[in-house]
Amino acid sequence: MHLSLVSPVYNEERVITEFVDRAAAVLASLSDTFEMILVNDCSTDSTAALLHELEARHPELRVINLSRNVGQQAATLLGLRQARGEQVFLLDSDLQIHPEDMRTLFAAGQADAAWDVIGGARQTRSTGLLRSLASRGVTWLINRVAGSRLADPATTFLLIKRDTLRRACKNDVLAQNFSMLLSYMRIKYRQVPVANHPNVHRRSSYNLVQLFEVLLLALLRYSSGRRTLIGLLFTGAASLSAGGLGIAWLILSGIIRQEPLSTNLLVFTTALAVAGLQFLVLGVITYKIETLNRNLDFRQTLNCVHDD
Repeated sequence: MHLSLVSPVYNEERVITEFVDRAAAVLASLSDTFEMILVNDCSTDSTAALLHELEARHPELRVINLSRNVGQQAATLLGLRQARGEQVFLLDSDLQIHPEDMRTLFAAGQADAAWDVIGGARQTRSTGLLRSLASRGVTWLINRVAGSRLADPATTFLLIKRDTLRRACKNDVLAQNFSMLLSYMRIKYRQVPVANHPNVHRRSSYNLVQLFEVLLLALLRYSSGRRTLIGLLFTGAASLSAGGLGIAWLILSGIIRQEPLSTNLLVFTTALAVAGLQFLVLGVITYKIETLNRNLDFRQTLNCVHDD
């Protein structure tokens, strides 16, 4: 069986040599033929030079040097599209998850063939309170949006079958979060526990703002149009009703009492009604988009059916 390992790399001069040597030893113990694809995302330290030296020592290593920094997700997708293995490992190169844990995922796949993706569920996560809460929020939201029950849906330690990888790369036209995409796809996704070892050499590349961005993108990219539709219509109807009733009450109150209308209240209720009307319009647009998406999905399903 031909195996592939894909790893995005950015400023890992302290650990990259150890990572490649250890990963090569593990892959050699699992298969007679394998490849390692490392995507250097325009590192600014000596990572590129070290990778060049490692290529000479490891003939199975292929290095893709990007001319500009594109970010972890895009670099990951570029590497995955180059993978030729029947099964493909995705593993970060910072040694927070040890390369030896690839044996754990591979053994789980050998024990039961009924899977498309096997993910390594990290047992130890962020130690800081805010980062821990943010990580839990990401986990909860992804599972709710995707309809999954994964212990660690955001893990970047994966073993993927070739056919599943091809489907995922085809769907990932925007270089979005690949792990999140797999959680959303209707595939056989299993997880096994693995240890997470915080990198003492540098801080995590994800700060709280970036974690918030992951939550926001999960809602925008993966939330169901039907759920969004219900939320928009409910919010719009409630706001329009409250604003309309407020305007009517102000007018009737002014007529009955023969007093001038309160300008502040009139502006507030009018703004509330206008906002509600806008939400309702957005709800109608969302409904139209949802209908188009369902029609496209239905046609794609028909195209996958072949008569032998």
